[in-house]
Amino acid sequence: MSKKVAFPPLPDPPTWEEMEEDLRKTDNSDVTFTDTLYKTDERKGTGELKRQTSHVNTETVNEKDDIQNSDQVFSEAVDFVEKNDELLTYIKLLGEEKEKLQEVSQTLKVTVEEVKKQALVAIDGY
Repeated sequence: MSKKVAFPPLPDPPTWEEMEEDLRKTDNSDVTFTDTLYKTDERKGTGELKRQTSHVNTETVNEKDDIQNSDQVFSEAVDFVEKNDELLTYIKLLGEEKEKLQEVSQTLKVTVEEVKKQALVAIDGY
């Protein structure tokens, strides 16, 4: 026997301004912007996860590369937000079109019933 668990509603997605502010406040050591992999520890054979970071010498990365990387991350974030907004718009449009189709379907069902009644009257009249 399974029990249904009522989950709280999802929070509202962050606004464009909130995401932009988060990106401005973050620094390059933020885990979101690092190349981090999780692999099993094969030496121990335990299957436990261990964290491995890429072997990039941060001392050799010059400021120009850092700016280019930040610009690329920001550009990708902008692309993501734009695509997400576009998807939300399409979801709204699909919902509206679904409602229209349901209305048309209901109207069609009513019309079919009326035609059936008229056909039965016509057949019975002869």
